[in-house]
Amino acid sequence: MLHAERNFDIAARFYEEPGVNQGLADGAEFVMSGGLSKFHAAALFLDETALHSSYDGYFFLDGDLEFDPAQLNHFLSFARAAQMDLAQPALTRDSYSYWNMAYHQPGYVFRTTSFVEVMAPYLSRAALAKTRETFTRSISTYGLDLVWPTLIGGNAVGVVDAFQIRHRERVDHRSGRFYNYLKSIGVDLDEEERRLLADYGVVAERAHSRTGYFWKQPWPLSNQPPRLVSVTLGGPEKRSTKRFLIDSAMRLARLRPGRGERSEGQLEIAIAPYLAGSSIFSSPVE
Repeated sequence: MLHAERNFDIAARFYEEPGVNQGLADGAEFVMSGGLSKFHAAALFLDETALHSSYDGYFFLDGDLEFDPAQLNHFLSFARAAQMDLAQPALTRDSYSYWNMAYHQPGYVFRTTSFVEVMAPYLSRAALAKTRETFTRSISTYGLDLVWPTLIGGNAVGVVDAFQIRHRERVDHRSGRFYNYLKSIGVDLDEEERRLLADYGVVAERAHSRTGYFWKQPWPLSNQPPRLVSVTLGGPEKRSTKRFLIDSAMRLARLRPGRGERSEGQLEIAIAPYLAGSSIFSSPVE
């Protein structure tokens, strides 16, 4: 069900039989079909409509994600307030993902990271301008997530732990529907990734978090409000992709002295529901 008072427009791409997800079509501002895959279709749509500079940000969602639509307002507001150029919601712990770095980390509000996944990336208007040319260069989408941070530059790339989504379908390279489709049109996903990385001079690295942001509670008698604190992350996470090692590194990092961060203005407003324990940042609906 779509949120009645949303701060976003919807462009829905349909590649199934008519009648499937009709409610989404009825509530969308734009409906499209065609394109060889998700980002290829998005590039065609943006070119045809000239909407590539019309919005503050763009959120490209896969079709097998589960979440509460009412939370999208808050995620988009947060990404803008935190001035993130490339971001994604954290994945619930029962999601399927190749990158353990993307899973939700309790206690953190958000993390700057080395990259985000192609399943649900948010790109600011400026970031879209720098990355849009890549959308048609990998039909499988392989390699796009590795190239984008280089094109965008800086550290405005991250995972928002205050917002979670669930990726319900396991990636099946041998018999999955999408991968069978790629084979049928002669697309070699590994070759696409190699070619894309070579074209942009990008060397693949293990996904890792760079900086973590969380609320630090003051001493009980200090009468001071909680403050946003950041800590440098890395260590075991850079050397291993094992989830239990990443979790341990994250917990240990929060025990170190942190650097106080400003949280006034729009960022404070965007984070306030999370700080207050509001249900808008609860786990996604089943």
